[in-house]
Amino acid sequence: MRVRVPKPNRTFLEIDQLVALLDAARQLEQKPRLNKRAKLTQQQAEQIRTRLANGETQYALCSEYGLSTPAMSLLAQGKTYNGQGRRIGWRAFCAVLGYAGPRISEALDLREQDVRLHDPNGSRLWIADSKTETGIRHVEITPALRTELLDYRAEKARRGYPTSPDTPFFCIAKGTRWDEDNVRQNMFAPVVELASRSLTESGLPPSDRIPA
Repeated sequence: MRVRVPKPNRTFLEIDQLVALLDAARQLEQKPRLNKRAKLTQQQAEQIRTRLANGETQYALCSEYGLSTPAMSLLAQGKTYNGQGRRIGWRAFCAVLGYAGPRISEALDLREQDVRLHDPNGSRLWIADSKTETGIRHVEITPALRTELLDYRAEKARRGYPTSPDTPFFCIAKGTRWDEDNVRQNMFAPVVELASRSLTESGLPPSDRIPA
């Protein structure tokens, strides 16, 4: 006996929402990232430089901010916070979610060999899916998504990221898969927030329908 169940509330993006999402991801991706060892925000780094310029000692500021003497010295010289730690893959990851429609966990499970950008039968993603009989579903990708992924893969190669077939497609420099909780909290949430703000400032509805 079949029991009727309510249909799930499917979410989707309008084209302007997707464009705003990708633009926000690129903007945050290119934002300088601070040295993790210093444990400072960019605003704090600027405050320290200003106070040093006004005559305060490095020793006093080390105690106040919990920094080591070498870290403070590098900061004073502008060497630690020079914007060289640019993030990688944020826009490509959001493009996969927006164009191909996998869940965040499914996108993070993609391996290099699953991203078939030169498949003679058409570019596609091989996504692990326990709901199918074979455990894999093939998702054909658009030319726009293919371009995003080619750019990301080329950037990984320039930076020396591992690219063996079993390496996670979205990985850190050591080849380790991105952490899902970290992606949701520290990447995706800020991107959605910035995209929504951009849409609102343009007189459009915010991206409150972007799935997480």
